[in-house]
Amino acid sequence: EWQPNYFSVEPEYLSSNEVFDATKGNNDSFKLLRVEGDRIFIGTRNRVHYLQFGKFKEISTLDWVPDSISTATCIGRGKKECDNYIRVLVLKNESLYYICGTHAYQPRCRHYIIQKNGEFQITKNDHDVGTGISPFNPNHNSTAIYVDGKIFAATVSDADERDPLILQKV
Repeated sequence: EWQPNYFSVEPEYLSSNEVFDATKGNNDSFKLLRVEGDRIFIGTRNRVHYLQFGKFKEISTLDWVPDSISTATCIGRGKKECDNYIRVLVLKNESLYYICGTHAYQPRCRHYIIQKNGEFQITKNDHDVGTGISPFNPNHNSTAIYVDGKIFAATVSDADERDPLILQKV
């Protein structure tokens, strides 16, 4: 009887309780936002996952849900995806991140730092208008980079999704 001359070993990290498991949270609309060495940021619906790459260990998460007024306005306009799909994350300096999402078809951005324990901390309790940086619709693409004190972004400029745009923002 034939037998294979190899055997399969399950990687050790797959049996760990610390492994990132998308089924525990919002497991749709994933977008790789940034890679920093062995760390990655993944944007999803209402959340950013900060993971250790290779082991897929979750370091922390950032939850950012739209307020009830924004959600009600979005639903009133007949939209179906009235959550905050995180689509942009840029590093502005060695510790300051600029994170943007669709925010119920009203794109918004915020500044965060990552503390020593890996947790996100908002730097101001307000937000910036994210139009031109994040798309309105989570199914549309956007890309952004921070260079020489400016954000350069490409996405659609309006909720009708008819006008593509490349934006420079100081």
